Amino acid sequence: MTIEPILETFPQAKVGGPGVANGSGPLLPGFIERCAADDTRLDFVSWHLYADDPGRHAGLVKKYRALLDEKFPQKRPEMLVTEWNKGFEKTSVEEQAFDPRRAAAAAACMIAMTDAGVDWSFYYHLWDQTCYVEEFRPFFGNVNIMYHHWNESPHRFGLFGVNGEVRPQYFVYPMLARIGSERLNTDCEDTDLHILAGRERSAVAALIANYGQPSSKDRIASLRFSDLKPGVKHLCTWRIDRDRRWSSEKLELLPLETREIDARDSFTCQVACPADSVTLVRLEDGK
Repeated sequence: MTIEPILETFPQAKVGGPGVANGSGPLLPGFIERCAADDTRLDFVSWHLYADDPGRHAGLVKKYRALLDEKFPQKRPEMLVTEWNKGFEKTSVEEQAFDPRRAAAAAACMIAMTDAGVDWSFYYHLWDQTCYVEEFRPFFGNVNIMYHHWNESPHRFGLFGVNGEVRPQYFVYPMLARIGSERLNTDCEDTDLHILAGRERSAVAALIANYGQPSSKDRIASLRFSDLKPGVKHLCTWRIDRDRRWSSEKLELLPLETREIDARDSFTCQVACPADSVTLVRLEDGK
């Protein structure tokens, strides 16, 4: 019913769905099966997940990638996780919003989904909101749900709070931007350390999320960078932890360590990774 008018209005649009709240349920597999059986155009599928375990996030990506590859062998529809975050908590107080474990969970889950091959993921959400009951009532069936979840017991999952205050998990994204677009291989013996490494022109970087289940432990990570171009380099380290080492005005992380080094083609350094922290180490050719 909807594909034809959508594409008539905007031929470049992609059509798909259905944005299920329960990605593990039967609705999305049935939807995929039906589209494949009826030869219905399907450009993407999407689902939501709130879970503390990065393996659950990766598991759904792997599940639907296999199903889509089977049902659409010519061209696999894209996979969009259009709403995701850590699991819901039984308590709701302001201090929880600034717990660095939330940033570590976000980084670990993003790395897990990336490793599993997700096409797009959308952190929920950018900015915490208020439910204005009378504005919601005309179009929302059970306004009491939103009243409770946004007013009485907010999850405080936003990258920013209702007053614009920045949360630790926001800074995971600037860290990712500093990694670079070329993915590099990594190898780590500790399964509680989730690592993503990349290269951008003359710089290489490694992001480390220390996030264990059900809890994390302090670690000292020994990093070894290989296949470097020898010469003088600038080393910089940033970390999201309980010290809130950032500028709220500029929305920038403040460096933990900066130093100039003379590196061979292989360079090793150590970095502290406290429990429930996210650390970025970046090497760039010296100026």
